[in-house]
Amino acid sequence: MEKKKPKLSWPCWYYDKADLKKTPSLADGVPAETEARYRREGPRFIFDMGTRLGLHHDTIATAIVFFHRFYMFHSFKLFPRHITATCCLFLAGKVEETPKKCKDLIKVARG
Repeated sequence: MEKKKPKLSWPCWYYDKADLKKTPSLADGVPAETEARYRREGPRFIFDMGTRLGLHHDTIATAIVFFHRFYMFHSFKLFPRHITATCCLFLAGKVEETPKKCKDLIKVARG
């Protein structure tokens, strides 16, 4: 008897409007308007930090994607957006091979 291979399932990173109406933040009581504002402010913060650090646009864009993906699984109520944005930029720097030191990221984030 031949063994059946399990079917691999890749995560889908494309979200439709129905997915955006049932995010963890909304389930946690964050109003939709507030979540939308946070989703604008986070990338703006990442862009400003990345620009001040002299990072490539690819790195900044990767960090923004990480930021939005993270908040599709976690709530803005539980994870502060500025800390998450800084972490996303740190990780994106490693992924895109343009790393920055933590102390430099923290210095720019506070400034």
